[in-house]
Amino acid sequence: MSADKHHRLSSWTANRQESRKMDKIKVIKWASTAAVLTGIALTNLNIYPVNIMIHGAGATGWTLAGYLTKDRALLTNFCLQLPLFLFGIVNYFL
Repeated sequence: MSADKHHRLSSWTANRQESRKMDKIKVIKWASTAAVLTGIALTNLNIYPVNIMIHGAGATGWTLAGYLTKDRALLTNFCLQLPLFLFGIVNYFL
């Protein structure tokens, strides 16, 4: 295999791997968005503690997406929400 062909193949493989990673991140983001919005709706309907758990799962997904994409704004927003959800769950069951 020529060096040029090898370079094109390895470049294509790297691009494909990056594309798959971004597809997974997109799924995480959309699933997390659905969970956050569902949690907000449940809060407005006074359905506790399910609202905290579902919204917390969404915040966890967004935290993961922020970590994977190295997005500090996402990490700051959603990571700081996690202890609040944990406190709410613990407070409900104690």
